[in-house]
Amino acid sequence: MCYIPVEEYGEETLSDVGFVIENAVINRYVKSLHGVSLQNNKENEYLKQIVSVDDFIKKIPNNEKVLKRLTLLAYREVSFIENMIGELKLSKEVGNFLKLLLKNKRFGLISDVCKSYISFVESRHGKKTFYITYAKHFSNEDENKLKQELGTIFQCDVECIARKDSSLIDGIQIRYRSKVLDYSLKSKLVRLESAIKGDNYEH
Repeated sequence: MCYIPVEEYGEETLSDVGFVIENAVINRYVKSLHGVSLQNNKENEYLKQIVSVDDFIKKIPNNEKVLKRLTLLAYREVSFIENMIGELKLSKEVGNFLKLLLKNKRFGLISDVCKSYISFVESRHGKKTFYITYAKHFSNEDENKLKQELGTIFQCDVECIARKDSSLIDGIQIRYRSKVLDYSLKSKLVRLESAIKGDNYEH
């Protein structure tokens, strides 16, 4: 297992930890994983994987309850982590990082850890990072055009990190931190379904 120098905090649950301490803990985890990414010369690769973990957690039904259960039961729930590692094709180091969070009863902080990690890497490079999820095709030419347009809009250097998700059916999603612009066919179908079921729909 890849060693990540993070202090262990014993058996307390999240309810025992104050906000200030949580921030310190999150920062420690973020800097530890980032240090490993630099050692392995995989900063961009790890960033993509952390983004995919964040997306995965968001899609879990009742994710707050799930995270609380994982935090309380800790290593008895390692199969959940193993499944996520396999499904997202995470590297050994990122997988071990998630297992460490679980072992240390910190998995309830995973969403905050992911967001902090993304912001930390972005701030290091002085540019805005946009996360592109596409359904079918997103060529280098498409990426360069999008980067140019976003750079013009925001008047700054832009980084695009793209990954494929065939569940979108068609189109793309553009995310910057917590903001999402969804141009996928899947989202349009969901909105159509909501409109059809809405109170104002006339047969």
